[in-house]
Amino acid sequence: MPAVVAEATAWIHIATGNLKEACRNFAKAIEVARSLGNISAVSTMLGWKAALLLEQGGRDDQAQQVLTEAAAVTSRYDITSVALLETCHAVLAARGSRLATETTRRKRQGRRRR
Repeated sequence: MPAVVAEATAWIHIATGNLKEACRNFAKAIEVARSLGNISAVSTMLGWKAALLLEQGGRDDQAQQVLTEAAAVTSRYDITSVALLETCHAVLAARGSRLATETTRRKRQGRRRR
């Protein structure tokens, strides 16, 4: 299945409230985009996948794994992906996630050093 078809199908599932199926479709789209070397699409779709996992509740650990994967491929110039990742980190921090809190602390320290 081409990445664009899998991504479009994910959006249809989101619109109908089927978030688990949307996550599965994003996973397929991510796999295809990665194989084609479209890293910008990969990072954005990883952000959306993390957001969907957070929306489902009880899947924070999975969302953290996806965010870690996304951080490894996201350019700081890709504002859409960066915004998605930061939003997901904020949700995790608000929920008391140790990893999200640690990530936020390290980012703040990095800004002070510059």
